[in-house]
Amino acid sequence: MLPPWSSDALSLYFEQAEHNERVFSLACPDVYDFLRRVDGAFAALSVAVENDNNDARLLPRISVVRVRSSFLAALRLGMSGQMPEAFCLIRSVIETSWYALHIARDPKVTQRAECWLRRNETDDAKRRCKQEFTISRVVATHRNCDSVTAGQLHTIYERTIDAGAHPNQFGAMGSMMSFDAADQITYSVGILYPAQLQVLFTVKTAAEAAIGGLKVFAQIFPERFRLVGLDENVESLVSELNVIFLNYREASSGPSAA
Repeated sequence: MLPPWSSDALSLYFEQAEHNERVFSLACPDVYDFLRRVDGAFAALSVAVENDNNDARLLPRISVVRVRSSFLAALRLGMSGQMPEAFCLIRSVIETSWYALHIARDPKVTQRAECWLRRNETDDAKRRCKQEFTISRVVATHRNCDSVTAGQLHTIYERTIDAGAHPNQFGAMGSMMSFDAADQITYSVGILYPAQLQVLFTVKTAAEAAIGGLKVFAQIFPERFRLVGLDENVESLVSELNVIFLNYREASSGPSAA
């Protein structure tokens, strides 16, 4: 047994964040179970690709772990009520998936991988890497493989930017609350703001990005997906996504700090 958290501000933050995460999992058990299945698909993908012996797909294999890790971190932040920061990680889910595909679809096999790995060796190497891995380039690679999913994922990518992945008005004021007291209105901006609708929006976006990432990896490892039935699993997740979250569209309040 670990000792309880101390009463300083940092310790209370960690304690409260953990509390909010658990409350959300209990308040929305069907959503949490769905998120668990999305993560399970990534776990199955990690096992499926670990024995892949194609050297050109080494970096995409590593990216599977990083995409899953960003997804899990986004859920932790989102479920705790730290939504704007969660969108930075959701954006990472999408970008890392695109980078993996861009590397895997290199017509010169390993040139893009080497460019990415040598990024910090010289100023010129960094410039070339930045030019190679622009969002427009990696999205174009995805569109050439799967234009429908690429368009959907780009829409989600833009949503993450609007919701906090870039400093902007929505992210900055998304957790703002107002209080009326006598003749004065006080505004407060919170760090942890676990309002159910906002949390649901965040975790739904995270799930959409993660499922999109799985579809990207299906373009890189198609035979591995078929081997373990992941292609059917992903399609099942897609069909469940909107049905599960639709049940909460009328919700107006939810888990709050104790």
